[in-house]
Amino acid sequence: MLVENDRLIFKAEVVADTPEVIYLEGVWVDPQERGKGYGSRCMTQLTETFLRRTESVCLLVNECFPQARAFYQKAGYKVVSSYDTVFLRREQ
Repeated sequence: MLVENDRLIFKAEVVADTPEVIYLEGVWVDPQERGKGYGSRCMTQLTETFLRRTESVCLLVNECFPQARAFYQKAGYKVVSSYDTVFLRREQ
């Protein structure tokens, strides 16, 4: 998390933390601060810190958001797999 002048600039949530992998989600950068490098620097630093105590750091990104994919790639992430999401609705 990065807070400046009592304003949240960057956050990421750890969903799982094991010796093998740390899963992240909820990565967010204040819209007014996007494009200024805060997100990339925070994401890179966070990942480097985690990799000192786990084998890998993973997250999911929707392929419909190329800006998000570019953001993660800039921070050193690479695509290793893809999946389809299926939403099921219970019949009433």
